[in-house]
Amino acid sequence: MCNTKKEDVTILIPVYNSKKSIKETIKSIQNQKYNGNIYINIIDDGSTDGSLELLRKMDSKENIKLIELPHKGKALALNEGLKCVTTKYVITVDSDTILHPLAVQNIMNKLVNSDEKTVATAGCLFVKNAKKSFVTKLQEWDYTLGIFGVKMLQGNYNSTLVAQGAFSAYKTKALKEFL
Repeated sequence: MCNTKKEDVTILIPVYNSKKSIKETIKSIQNQKYNGNIYINIIDDGSTDGSLELLRKMDSKENIKLIELPHKGKALALNEGLKCVTTKYVITVDSDTILHPLAVQNIMNKLVNSDEKTVATAGCLFVKNAKKSFVTKLQEWDYTLGIFGVKMLQGNYNSTLVAQGAFSAYKTKALKEFL
């Protein structure tokens, strides 16, 4: 079932010392093949590696909002970013996540076309450098079995026990109830 409605979405990206990865993350979001508008809230959580300076220098587009905070952790950064969301749907993406060009369309199709009681869904991630080392092979194994396999099984029962921060979508209204 495809999402034929044009649903706008805001993507929250908490950033802490992500100078090496954030540009590629933003570029992967800007390259999405999505039938709605995508707004990006980048929340810098007191980076000390030059991430904030890099973000300030990047070409500013009207769909990107930069929020600067002192370092207090990812949860607070996401909550502050959520306060600025005006779209019906919100997606969280980690600052080192690179999305496939259809990732936003696929996750939004799942959420928009789910039962009305569904308020969150988790996306599928793959390890980019899976064959680089033993540790990245373990990470790929964890993602494939521990996340993807479990999420697929949970999906058969229309349930998601955990929506990982690296790539998940939510109904904004439901999240804001916890602020």
